[in-house]
Amino acid sequence: MNSTGRRKILAGLGALALLCADMRATGAVTPERLEEDNALKIDVRTPHTKYARPYARGAIRALFLVHQSAEINALPIRHAVELMQRFDIEGDAVLVMTGKGKTYAVAYKGGSGVYGGDLGEQRLDRLLEIPYDCYVVTGPILGHIPPAGRQAIMDRVEGGAGLALLYRTGDEDKPLLAGARELSDLPATLWGLEVRTFSRGEGRIVSCAVEAGWNGFRASGAQMLFGFDLHRDLYYEARGRAILWAADRQPRLDLSLALPAEAIDRGALADHPVSILWKPTSKGSGGPIRIEARIRSAARGEQNLRVLEGLAPEGGRATIDLPSLPAGSYRVQAIASGEKGVEAWTLD
Repeated sequence: MNSTGRRKILAGLGALALLCADMRATGAVTPERLEEDNALKIDVRTPHTKYARPYARGAIRALFLVHQSAEINALPIRHAVELMQRFDIEGDAVLVMTGKGKTYAVAYKGGSGVYGGDLGEQRLDRLLEIPYDCYVVTGPILGHIPPAGRQAIMDRVEGGAGLALLYRTGDEDKPLLAGARELSDLPATLWGLEVRTFSRGEGRIVSCAVEAGWNGFRASGAQMLFGFDLHRDLYYEARGRAILWAADRQPRLDLSLALPAEAIDRGALADHPVSILWKPTSKGSGGPIRIEARIRSAARGEQNLRVLEGLAPEGGRATIDLPSLPAGSYRVQAIASGEKGVEAWTLD
């Protein structure tokens, strides 16, 4: 074959590749496929704690704007599902990439990074007509949705909705936060977390950076040996607290644990009961309180402690004896419930 023939073949292959790319860009995502890929399904359940499900303050309606990977897109949506397993959250999701047009292995026509291109942007417009309680963003992607959509979200926040930015905000977020007033006092609900809190109009904004310490593909040596269920549970517990605060649905009951400050010799566990304190911070259901507690460890499993029932809703203090335990590191968890569901939870 001469050089002219080879050039014609290469030109033909190039044209075919461009045609296929354009077909992927314009026709690969149907409305049915778009809904399926953005669906929040709890069909597959991982081990989890129902920290606030059902929640005494009612379900929270949320729109998740999910930071989409250009190559692997199962895990991003799963972050929202893991939160829904643990908290009384209902909602919808929109996948968004931090790139417009073509990004790595995914190519969709459109003026933004919204998954599905023009079709995805139309779906986002429809969802933004719904008055959600909170808008949950899992990465620096608000600058990659259409400006009208971004403005619609901020208008909802001005009117009283919450905005939870579940990542460490940076320079790219300064325009987003320009109209917000940063709060100086850390809300009690968010103690122990790396957060920044803001108010904008009638709404709340929280930036919450929580290090996972694990992922579905890599784990530390200890996690490979003992598992990462506890790490994962604590990770989503922190994120859930941020969402509840942003939506102005923080618990109405102050629940806390009093534990010894120092390590306890396992032979002396019987001399160190756990004290549990509860006190309403605002008017709740008024019915009796039930508190379930357990001891958890990544290496030593977990044990349920004595259930406290019929407790006075106006507050009080109770003690629970510690069982005999192998040597190790443990977390104590307590969940208080009333007639309408979970009122509060705490970990130490």
